[in-house]
Amino acid sequence: MCSSDLKVGEFTHPLLTKRAVKVRGILLVTPDKGMAGALNGNLIRLAAEQKDAVFVCIGRKGAQALARSGRKVLADFPVSDRAAFAEVRPAAEYLLKAFADGAVDTVEVLFAHFKNTMVQSPRVQRLLPADSLVAQARERSEEHHV
Repeated sequence: MCSSDLKVGEFTHPLLTKRAVKVRGILLVTPDKGMAGALNGNLIRLAAEQKDAVFVCIGRKGAQALARSGRKVLADFPVSDRAAFAEVRPAAEYLLKAFADGAVDTVEVLFAHFKNTMVQSPRVQRLLPADSLVAQARERSEEHHV
């Protein structure tokens, strides 16, 4: 591990290392079909608002819309209607490798957050770097020492 890796106690890992954000890697999760009402439009609209981003797409609707708008799509992973983890895993591994290789500085997921059957709101959640885990570990450590 390199010396720039963040340390938590005696543990260091490159996935914890915060770095300057030049390129955001966003996993866009959309349905394959257009039968989801405003869901696709809201997800694609939020994706279009993201700055300094490259995309990895799960679902055809997002990949098609981003390609039409000229946004950079690194990869596109088709999945079945009821996707199992094994179908989604290659997309996650692709972005994880891009982060580890320095091709992207963050890994984020843009998805529809389920509120109820009538409302699913688009949301962006950062996954890497996992520096929020460091903050949680520090808080726990401080609680135990007080």
